[in-house]
Order: sequence, then C-alpha cells, then structure tokens
Amino acid sequence: MGGRKFTDDLGSYTERDIPEDLTPELEPCREQLMEAVAESDEVLMDKYFSGEEFTYEEISMALRRSVIKCDIVPVQIGSGVNCQGVNSFLQTCEKYFPSADKAEVMKIATNLETGEEVIGDFDWNKPVSAYVFKTIMDPFVGKYSLVKVRTGVLCAGDTVYNATKEVEEKLSKIYVMRGKNVIEVQKLYAGDIGAIGKLASTRTGDT
Repeated sequence: MGGRKFTDDLGSYTERDIPEDLTPELEPCREQLMEAVAESDEVLMDKYFSGEEFTYEEISMALRRSVIKCDIVPVQIGSGVNCQGVNSFLQTCEKYFPSADKAEVMKIATNLETGEEVIGDFDWNKPVSAYVFKTIMDPFVGKYSLVKVRTGVLCAGDTVYNATKEVEEKLSKIYVMRGKNVIEVQKLYAGDIGAIGKLASTRTGDT
C-alpha cells in the first residue's frame, strides 16, 4: 500500500508512506480487497491460499472482471471543489469500468407486439431504447432528460414510446453535454449518453 498527500487546491499530490497510526485501520481493508481478487479466479484463489502475493497486473485484471460482473462496486472519495481525487476517479473509470459493448446486458422493456423481452445489449441495429437516469432543470431552456441509449439509434424528431408511462412522446432536440456546454446533435447511438429537451411525460427512471 502507498499513500498520497494533496499539496494544493488543484489536485496535485505527492507519494508518501502511510502514517503508522492508520496502518491498523487500512490492513483489514486491503485484506478484504485481496480476498475479492482471489474469489474472481480459481488460479488466483490457489495462489492466495498458498500465501503468494498477487502482482499488480493480476489485481487490476481481477478487479476489472469483478466490476464488469457487478461483483465489486468501487468506492472513492474526493473533493470536486478542491479537485482532489478527480483524476484518480477518472482513471478508475477508464481502467475498471466496462465499455458499452462489454457491460452486463439487461432486460429493459417488453415488445408490445410480440411479447418478447427487449434486451439492452447496445446493438445499433435493434429498435431504439433508452433509459432516463436523471432530470435537470435549466433556467433558460427548461427540463433536460439525461438518457443512456441501450439499443438502436435515437434521432431528433422521432416519436418514441415510453414503456413506463405507456405514452408516446415526440422528441424535439437532442444534445450531448460536455461540462457547461450543451451541444445539439441529430443522433445518439447505442452506448451514448445524451440529453433530450422538454419531454412532457417522461421522468427519471423511465424507459
């Protein structure tokens, strides 16, 4: 284990040893992490019970596999105000979280015509489906529904069916958000995260 000490309000830090008085609290946490790594693979389990240390690469690969399978949920701390831990958080997302094509698939709706389950496997060729995970209000524009497109291609001007509310909604404009900038686009593809403006009936949690 290693420690880091933040040196300013811009997120800069220096590597340092962990203070001795904190080691007794952190050792059990590290042991739990190593147990989780061992449980991800039989070879690693044998290595763990043999008393061998895992390599950095073995730990990283095991954590990524477990995160993709939702067996492990990473938890990090930081301060957005002081930019502390932000880089570490983004590196964790890049390193351990799955891209859309490797994420666990899930049932997201039922086809009303065939009765078949719609599986959100991020296939562009399937009919469009999307999940509203957040709603925000803009003082000038109004409501934005933030969505993750699970299948198909979401196009501005489309009429879509809200399976949760059992109503149709006409899409006006769709956007991608980058920091404070809201950029209008014509399409969002499966795996994309974007925003839809001024939906009347749709709320957070709807599909």
